[in-house]
Amino acid sequence: RKVLEAFRPSGRLQNVIGQVQKRFQRQGIGNGVCVHHRDGQDWHDHCKRWGSIPDGVYRGNCLGVPNRTFVQSLEDRGLDSSKWVYYCGDHVVPSEFRMTGYDVFSHRDTLSPNDINAMHALMPGHEIRDLWALVDFFACKSLPLFIGNSVSTFSAIQIALKDGSSAYWYNSQSIPLSQPWQVYQIPIVYTYTELSAKAGLHFLKASIASVRRKMPENKIHVLYHGNKDLSFRTWLENQNVTIHNHLPKWQNKIEQMRKNGDPTSSHLFLHPGNYLGTWQRIDIPLFLDYEYCLLLDSDTIINNPITLADFGPNMTHGIAMSSEMHLDSDEPSNAGVTLMNIPLLRRTHEKFLNFILHHVDTADFGHSSPSDQGAYLVFYQNHTNFLKRAFNMKPYWPVTRAEFNKSLVVHFHGPKPHEYLQFIMGKQCGEALGNLCLQATKRPALCHSLREFAVASMEIEGLSSYCHTSFSNSTQQLICEDFLESLATGKIECIPMKRVTLDDLEHVSS
Repeated sequence: RKVLEAFRPSGRLQNVIGQVQKRFQRQGIGNGVCVHHRDGQDWHDHCKRWGSIPDGVYRGNCLGVPNRTFVQSLEDRGLDSSKWVYYCGDHVVPSEFRMTGYDVFSHRDTLSPNDINAMHALMPGHEIRDLWALVDFFACKSLPLFIGNSVSTFSAIQIALKDGSSAYWYNSQSIPLSQPWQVYQIPIVYTYTELSAKAGLHFLKASIASVRRKMPENKIHVLYHGNKDLSFRTWLENQNVTIHNHLPKWQNKIEQMRKNGDPTSSHLFLHPGNYLGTWQRIDIPLFLDYEYCLLLDSDTIINNPITLADFGPNMTHGIAMSSEMHLDSDEPSNAGVTLMNIPLLRRTHEKFLNFILHHVDTADFGHSSPSDQGAYLVFYQNHTNFLKRAFNMKPYWPVTRAEFNKSLVVHFHGPKPHEYLQFIMGKQCGEALGNLCLQATKRPALCHSLREFAVASMEIEGLSSYCHTSFSNSTQQLICEDFLESLATGKIECIPMKRVTLDDLEHVSS
């Protein structure tokens, strides 16, 4: 990316680019949108050839999003009547685009005959299409919002230069260049309310610390509800986290839904703060300006760096989730790690919210998954993909160390680290969690999961406070702290087939 940023146009090209940028200044550069549109016959021929390569690789996003016109796709990505458009393409501005009433122009509408003649003089007697592409490329770099075609190298480089922020692709799904050139980050987003249980704060800090450890420059966002915990907000700012103040207009309705829910069907109904927190995610598309983002619950730990390439070519047009509990299930069912297509979720946000509020009286969405998870899976059932298991590794899954080491996100779905330790010490897990605790103690994945959690917890200097909050017995607090520290520092190794036992806990504290 730094190499690309270092490229500069020649003096004669810069003169022409400068004329285009003067038009931007007159228009009001803050409202400008660069649209790069590939729709010429040569592009259609290229897409046909590219899509017919018989290697089994998905290549279905060369032209556009199904059932959306070109202009609709632009509107899904932030184009509105307050903005003007600088159009870059291999042809003139399409008449149907001009007829929409948007203020659209290209370099052809901007430059004087002298400027155009100066361009032709650079390569007399030759086709200068590539020179015009250079003019458009450098002009586009100066505009705040870019919408292009991710299959095109021109657009793919523009998206990379913007680091994905305020950079969309109207054809959606993958960026083919992301496979050999893994610079396309996926923004991470969390939700948090100060009304949530105290342990949630530690989990969120540990999860963010794991992102910073594995992906130091990655964009992190938090939809934050509350204004009293200045210490935590300062910590987030120091971690270069973008904080979005979140005051959901639907909060009272959701609390009513919680009270109407059946706490025997889900633990979520037991705690008003935790219940609010799990619903905050529905407003994510109102705050983020990306094509895609990855939502993480706070009880997750990043195990390996993630880029856009990890999601494969056939990315969701809506949402993607992995399985809930069963390793062999291909059913999207766990919202704790969710890939979100922001344009579609933003376009459907109002309808989705109305759908949710129509279920306040029952808190039942006719799905086996509770609350927000069920709402998403029912409402977006035609726009839901399966997210590969590496994005949602569970401590209780029967996987090998090699399989665990390839995972991208570890999710403490169900029992949390202290509950596993309590179970090993002889305390029963809750009725809904007991079987998961038992399964995990038979799996090597538990040791690896606890180690990653312990490493992240040490980075935020939070092991002691976590163990003291989670255990009332001082001896157990010490065992918890010593064991997790020993895992983090390598005093206890998660060797192949290693299971965490009571002997491990007692030995390390003796």
